Amino acid sequence: MPMLLVIGTYGASNATRASLPFQTAKGAVESGYDVEIMLEHDGVLILNDAIRRNMRGVGLPPLDDLFEFVINHNIHIYVRRGCAIARGITEKDLEGKNTELIDHKRYAQLVMEREKILIY
Repeated sequence: MPMLLVIGTYGASNATRASLPFQTAKGAVESGYDVEIMLEHDGVLILNDAIRRNMRGVGLPPLDDLFEFVINHNIHIYVRRGCAIARGITEKDLEGKNTELIDHKRYAQLVMEREKILIY
């Protein structure tokens, strides 16, 4: 089955766009597809519990609910290391969240290996 990679680049500045990778992943899983999420740029801020809990996109469930679905369904979340470091995301922010810090080489590898990619 093809693997869908959903890339999220938005954080607290746009709760709707920040929620879309998680809403898309939820829909993919519920439709029987394999999906992974990659967070980069301000998208890594979603890993901070205090930030995420206060986000709700227009016409979407609270981001925290979508995030919980992703975690409960073991959807893997790749996190761009440089983006996380630059925005103060720590190892504590990653604990228990099915995450993997990746560098630019792993990023390129993932993009080339996935059959479908969506970027929000």
